[in-house]
Amino acid sequence: GFVNFPKAWASDRATILQVSEGGMIYLLSQARLYFRMSGDNITSDRTDGLIKLDAIIMFTQWLKENENIFQQKPNMGFYKHLYKKVEEYVLNLEFDIKLFRKLYTLRKICMVSNKIKSPKFN
Repeated sequence: GFVNFPKAWASDRATILQVSEGGMIYLLSQARLYFRMSGDNITSDRTDGLIKLDAIIMFTQWLKENENIFQQKPNMGFYKHLYKKVEEYVLNLEFDIKLFRKLYTLRKICMVSNKIKSPKFN
């Protein structure tokens, strides 16, 4: 079955990686996929940022816990890129301190460093 994350956000990616056991993933170069962007899909929904961030945190933790399936372990640059893409997403949402707390949680997972100190949230 699919790797389960909230709203299935990143579930497809994790499932493909799990099924392929970190090996080669083949594609059909001539295949075409058509989709329609609308305000009704979860990608367009800007009101569920906390749920999406939870899913991304869970996906990142899943990647870290399953690094043994990859022939080449994802490096720090990979996790830094993942974090930066999520940070860009959060910065384009309406300000909510809960989002920034979750973003900080993701930062701790992606950018493991002894230099990062945990702030005290009340």
